[in-house]
Amino acid sequence: MTPVVNQVDGKYSIDIIQGKSQVGDKDELREQMIDVAVLKIEKIAGVTADEIDEDGDIELKNKVLVGQTLENCLIDDSGIKKDAMTCDDKPWAILLNYRNKGYARIRFDAVSQENLVRDLRYVVNIADRTYIWRTFVDMVANNELNLADWYKVIINNLRFELEEQTIAIVFAQLLKTIKNGLFTEEQTTIIFNMVSKMELSVDEYSQFSKGALIS
Repeated sequence: MTPVVNQVDGKYSIDIIQGKSQVGDKDELREQMIDVAVLKIEKIAGVTADEIDEDGDIELKNKVLVGQTLENCLIDDSGIKKDAMTCDDKPWAILLNYRNKGYARIRFDAVSQENLVRDLRYVVNIADRTYIWRTFVDMVANNELNLADWYKVIINNLRFELEEQTIAIVFAQLLKTIKNGLFTEEQTTIIFNMVSKMELSVDEYSQFSKGALIS
């Protein structure tokens, strides 16, 4: 499922497009009941960048929070839900299947994807952030996220991630990308330097290093 944002007379509405299944009957469209969240970014007035303290640690200065939700949105088998949700302001990012009620892959509209690639680290809620990371990983695995954006989402956000399970999932896909030679030598070096500075457990770092050596 993918959101589509429409603007009419200064108001914004969200359509939801359901694509064909990638498993089972590929022509089947399922009826789904989902929640939808519109994310917003809160910036501190006068602050234009994250701050680095005297120890070299970076303090995040922005927050991405849920600004508006739609609960129990029925997506029928017609393939599109018109005007599922309205917003007064242009959505910063839209998260379909919020709270993971439905059984479906989600994708992002272009604006949401651009903002999340750049600023995923600011998403405060752990479950939401993990869901977005998993979606990016799934998109890479299915050749639906270009390598430039995959590299950006890693460089911009991974070093700030603290959830071990999320890190493990991202590392697994990241190593596949590296082993397949899809990043340049310079990009790969930058990634390894970044990972070496992350606050990882000995086991996490060991597994990543071993995977790197295999490549």
